[in-house]
Amino acid sequence: MIELKRFVERAVRPVRSETMHKLRLREELYAHLQDAYQQECNAGREPEEAQRRSIARMGDPAELTAQMQSTISVRERWAAWVNDRLGRARGESPERGARRVAWAMAWQMTMIEVVLVLMESSCLTHWDARVVVAARLMTALTLGMSVGAYLLTMLSLRFIDRESAEPRPYPSVSTSLLFLASAAAVIFALGAVTHALAAWGPFDLWPATARWLGASAGGSMVALGASLMAAREKRQLEPWLELEIEG
Repeated sequence: MIELKRFVERAVRPVRSETMHKLRLREELYAHLQDAYQQECNAGREPEEAQRRSIARMGDPAELTAQMQSTISVRERWAAWVNDRLGRARGESPERGARRVAWAMAWQMTMIEVVLVLMESSCLTHWDARVVVAARLMTALTLGMSVGAYLLTMLSLRFIDRESAEPRPYPSVSTSLLFLASAAAVIFALGAVTHALAAWGPFDLWPATARWLGASAGGSMVALGASLMAAREKRQLEPWLELEIEG
């Protein structure tokens, strides 16, 4: 049956779509192939011949790829593009993956900072203390979010998405608690640094800092949940991605 799976992977792997949607495409195409294989076996053919004939009945895998790609929505293509930029490539080190995520976060936050400062300055005849403080706060926030993205991604890749010869069905409780404790330490440290940098201005920023810490804590929980989902998806996809489809 390995040849049937190789055929499925040749057809589905090039499709640009979300990971779990591609998994469903694999399962559906494999189910069709199994039905065809069973029909050939019932006709009295040997297993190898039955596999060959059932694969031939499906046609050219490149044509199947084009057919499946035509059914993919714009939203799923966009999600695939984002995943290519932020997702961890096979064989990529945690450090490199974390750097890519941090650069993406820095770029987004910088664009937001530029837009906000321009909007604020357009309402004023000259730059006053409010614009200066806003720029400093956004710069500190950009640095903090970028460093936080790097550290949290590193923790996620090392403790939850790490390579394993025998993937566990779920991360152990100790691993999850270690990740949460590390994430909390990173968040509160960054919050203190951000507050200290932002305190250059004349405003009382403790309420804003408290809100930022709360949002960061919520974000860390979202990151943890996303990491657990990514680990589950990885376990489901591993049998397919390990297949050699060349030749």
